[in-house]
This record gives sequence, structure tokens and C-alpha cells, in this order.
Amino acid sequence: MKTYIDHKETVVFENNWIPKDPSNTDYAQFLQELEKGEAELIPYVPPAPTWEQIRSQRDAFLKDSDWAAFPDANPKPSKEAWLSYRQALRNVPQTFSTPEEVAWPNKPE
Repeated sequence: MKTYIDHKETVVFENNWIPKDPSNTDYAQFLQELEKGEAELIPYVPPAPTWEQIRSQRDAFLKDSDWAAFPDANPKPSKEAWLSYRQALRNVPQTFSTPEEVAWPNKPE
């Protein structure tokens, strides 16, 4: 049995990305195989993030909010809210046991 992976606007089989378009012959073949029970469609499961990826994302969030930490900055809603947000970002690696558990703090608005 062939296993296809459902990935947004495509199905993937052996590294071939097939658009979900009935006029596409490969997609039509997939639908026929599925109907005959010769194929299965499983959901795409993204790989678990690594601590390196988490830290990289955290660093990007910090960089995007550097302006709020400048002494002459007057951010909305308040400087304290932005400083708390930035501290929460810095604490992410110590707050969560695994990268899968990470929940990003909300950016002040």
C-alpha cells in the first residue's frame, strides 16, 4: 500500500509534491488509488523543534523588540509591559522542560 502525506495544498509521495488539483494526472491517480484501497493518506506531522530553533526564534523576537528597551523609548502600552515581555522571552529556556512545551509570551499591544 502506498502512503501519501497530506500537506496543505499538496499530497507528498516519495518526495514528489502533488498539487491537490483534479486536473493534475498524478493527483487523479492518487485519488483512484485511494478509492481502490491501494493508498492511504496520513496527516503531515512537523518535526519537533530543537532548543537551537527555540533560541533562534527567541533571539529574533528580542531583536524585533530591542527598540522598546532604549532609554528614550516611549512604547505603548507601557515600557514596563515591553520589559516584562522581553524578560519572559529570555526566560523561555529555563521555564520549559522541552522545546515542544514552549508557549511564547504575548507581545504587548
